[in-house]
Amino acid sequence: MVFLTSFEQTGLETKVLMQRIANLLTDAHVSEIHAIGKEIQTLNKYLHGNVQFFYYETTEEVLNSIEKISIHDAAVLVKGSRKYGLERLSNVFSQKRHEAVLETDLQAVGHNLRFYSSSLAPQTGKIAVIKASAYGSGSHELATFLEHSKIDYIAVAYVDEGVDLRQKGITTPVMVLNSSAEQWQDCMRWDLEPEVYSLDFMNKLQTFEGEKSLKIHLKLDTGMFRLGLLPEDISEAKKIISQWPVNITIASVFTHLVSSEMPEHDKYTHEQVKSYLEMYDVLSKGLSYKPKKHVLNTAGILRFPEYHFDFVRIGLGLYGIDVSNSFAGKLEKVHTLKARILQIKNVKKSDRIGYNRRGSVLQDGRIAIINIGYADGLMRMAGNGNFSIKIGQNLYPVVGNVNMDLTIVDIGNNMDIQVGDEVEIFGKHVPVEKLAEACKTIPYEILTRIAPRVKRVYIKG
Repeated sequence: MVFLTSFEQTGLETKVLMQRIANLLTDAHVSEIHAIGKEIQTLNKYLHGNVQFFYYETTEEVLNSIEKISIHDAAVLVKGSRKYGLERLSNVFSQKRHEAVLETDLQAVGHNLRFYSSSLAPQTGKIAVIKASAYGSGSHELATFLEHSKIDYIAVAYVDEGVDLRQKGITTPVMVLNSSAEQWQDCMRWDLEPEVYSLDFMNKLQTFEGEKSLKIHLKLDTGMFRLGLLPEDISEAKKIISQWPVNITIASVFTHLVSSEMPEHDKYTHEQVKSYLEMYDVLSKGLSYKPKKHVLNTAGILRFPEYHFDFVRIGLGLYGIDVSNSFAGKLEKVHTLKARILQIKNVKKSDRIGYNRRGSVLQDGRIAIINIGYADGLMRMAGNGNFSIKIGQNLYPVVGNVNMDLTIVDIGNNMDIQVGDEVEIFGKHVPVEKLAEACKTIPYEILTRIAPRVKRVYIKG
């Protein structure tokens, strides 16, 4: 489902603009469009297939009709000119659903992508890593945005994720990080490029048959001790490559750095790259072409410009998370996890609140019960005062344990807070790193824990 407004100062004739938008919507298999603004009314003429089209002159008309719009089991994209105030729609959606909502700010993704791109030479390509459902955001929606942003490669964890992107119209090259030799037929059918990481995997590819070519990415282990060929495997690997069918091509040879964000391990990082280059040189000798090279993940892009090579891989950096703590001020937060207040109660300092009577307040006051719990991805370690949640302009501590579906917050004697008010778990004002710190984990885990039942809303503009 897409909510779309008229656009200003695009430099395109209305007919050309509408045709381009219609083509993008068709490619993304959008089935329902809500158009806002006089200029975009003609979009309906250019749509293909069975697409439901609804038109409104103003955002207020949409808000007045919101009860008639069913967003059950649908991904929602909200995009348009700032003058339409589309942020009001996402607020109403979360209130209407009485569910937690994860907002993904695609404009912030674009900003972060441009930030990293600005440090790269024009010839250095970018691989967007969107494994684990794009760190909780939703792979297809983010992949569509990245494809329109001219990303060079998309990397996913498993073949099924790549197949899903292809079925939903993504045409950008897709690299599969955790595949197996038995899946090469699926890779060939769906034009996916598997990572090959062992001699056993390489041997099995000798039986590859097919009219189409298969591009693969060879993974070298230079010190991570996970997937990848070790230095002692390289001689045998070169022999196997010479026996492969001619329609197998090594698109790239790469490695993964262990501690690119940590200056105290820079010596080891340089040793890893040295080992990688030595292994690459041995493997590439005898080939009629030079496979692409890449070693850097997000943290290494700005710290090791001498190792940009042919590609860099951008993962958490797309979402405004800088694990090196060096460039966070230049990135924009992409995710906002929101919930709503379901009930407010008066309590006394002497009351014991929640399971096992573990919760209490510092003084007589009020508590708010909000509609998010550990089944939604808010970890239990956030409870018992370890983490505070933003309501209005202030932060309020969690009282007692985080429950499966609910969380209790001490709001003191603030009488301005009301049932139905929106709360921010993390986002633009409360960095996800704060929640990760409170839960003694990393932002990766916080984001990938967000449950499928949490509604995803995508905003651009």
